[in-house]
Amino acid sequence: MITENTVVSAKVFKAGLLDSKSVVGSFIFREEQTLPIVCLSTNPEYFFNPDTGIYMLGPNASTEFPYYGANFWSDTEIPVNVQWIDSYGKLGFDQKMGVRIHGGTVSRTRPMRSLRLLAKDEYGKDEIDYPLFSTKYQPKNKRFLLRNSGSDYLKTMFRDGFIHNVLISNGLHVDAVCFNPVEVYINGQFWGIHNAREKVDRYYLKYNYGYDEDNVDLLEEQNDVMEGSFDAFNLHESTIVNLDLSQDANFSIADSLFDVLNIADYYISETYINHLDWPYNNLKFWRARVDTAKWRYIIFDLDATLGGVSFAPVEFDALDRAMGSYGDTNRHVIICRKLLENRTYFEYFINPYCDLANTVFNVKNFSESVDKAADRIEYAI
Repeated sequence: MITENTVVSAKVFKAGLLDSKSVVGSFIFREEQTLPIVCLSTNPEYFFNPDTGIYMLGPNASTEFPYYGANFWSDTEIPVNVQWIDSYGKLGFDQKMGVRIHGGTVSRTRPMRSLRLLAKDEYGKDEIDYPLFSTKYQPKNKRFLLRNSGSDYLKTMFRDGFIHNVLISNGLHVDAVCFNPVEVYINGQFWGIHNAREKVDRYYLKYNYGYDEDNVDLLEEQNDVMEGSFDAFNLHESTIVNLDLSQDANFSIADSLFDVLNIADYYISETYINHLDWPYNNLKFWRARVDTAKWRYIIFDLDATLGGVSFAPVEFDALDRAMGSYGDTNRHVIICRKLLENRTYFEYFINPYCDLANTVFNVKNFSESVDKAADRIEYAI
């Protein structure tokens, strides 16, 4: 009789026939459940072998932070069985996937590391046929993250994802990343609250917009390429920077190349929440390689916002910082400044800024939403 958290792996044998495939079942005992549960089952050596486990320092780690050379800095992928149990205790999906350690300097070096889950043919299915998130209609996906909240680790544990969900649920013209707090178990052992998130890559564009993932330009910051190339962006940037956008005819050209509604809401959101690790970092933008596509910005990595880190006090004026001399060498800030030369667009930018300050970002409304997010994870803490 099973009386505690247990993982059971079983297969059927019969003389003269091939053995069946292994079936993995996770039995989790909870007096109460308020969050989805994600169970990861695999050979524990893959995660925790002192020399080869992907979660470990390993034999080649530097003794200095951020411990480059550690196993958790590698892209080694291991097989894992993933079971998603929704907040009502019903099995959402059960399939084999690949898992890697995910993130940068902060996420990889936390005791509870971020994980990247990947559906691939080699594991049996190349998609997850289950809606992981309620804030978007997205019945399928290919990859998702179990994120440790990065710089917000052991603080709110939901800052970044919570803000994304606020932006999505209030219909802002921003490309945001879905969030669902979950309890994670590794081989039956509780492994803490993680943030289930979409991964921003070419498949994010496929499953959110339906574009061919092999026919997109997905770019980062000033000159980093994730997919495609900078060729079209360089051309379109040069076009509008050299136009007098105070003239409506010229502004129409800019509007045909860049999603100006997206840019307005993107800059309003980034500056109102005081994102100081931006715009030279944490900046992603994209377009599909089709004639009618426009450049859009993806809001990304908001751990260092709303006073979450010492260098980002809530009193700081992030709009003045971004639009002032600090942004003089940032090509994206320059594009936004050019658009604001147009009086109609300038007024469009200011009015929603004030409207959002009095509605979505209103102190009372926002605080109530934060309290609800905190209440949701309280039982699992």
